[in-house]
Amino acid sequence: MNALVIAACGPTTTTTGESDASTEPDATTDASTTVHGTTGETTGGDLVCPCIPDDQVEGWGVVPSIPTCGAALCPDVHAAIDPKTGETTLMDPDALRCALEALRDRTPGILAWHWLGHESSTDDGYVLIRDDGQAVSRRWAEEDLLYEVTDAVLGELPASGVYTACLAEASAELRFDCLREPVLARGSVVCDEGWVADGI
Repeated sequence: MNALVIAACGPTTTTTGESDASTEPDATTDASTTVHGTTGETTGGDLVCPCIPDDQVEGWGVVPSIPTCGAALCPDVHAAIDPKTGETTLMDPDALRCALEALRDRTPGILAWHWLGHESSTDDGYVLIRDDGQAVSRRWAEEDLLYEVTDAVLGELPASGVYTACLAEASAELRFDCLREPVLARGSVVCDEGWVADGI
């Protein structure tokens, strides 16, 4: 299973008051901030992540809450590893095409995926595309005795041309990875923190 790391997150800090807007992060500083979904505010008082619930229940197999706004844009994308060939198989290739086109076009709404790997390992997640073109991405996965939920992260999607290239990619696995591994911009906001649980 791919390591569940969203590079945009990095170390996080919690913002609780006024910030100096003139301060720019240098090459050694990660400008990420942790802002809980239903209460986080910017300096100007606008809600940052109003659609991302602040999950309080954390544990093994606890599925994080889905965004509370945005309609499903496409059927959920289901993929699995073929035990004979080891290759990724798509249950409905048209669902993935729909999702990549929505990412390319920045169509507001929710995209979701489900992946089944070797020995019942799983990797699920969603991308919420907002009206302003930004997106919130989150993944949760189970492998062996480890269950990991990543932070729900708000940031900029890759350029539309990236998804145009994804749509032309012959490999089903690479097309699928375009959906489940969006590279969000450095300095993204953590809307809700993830957690890790083990079955020992």
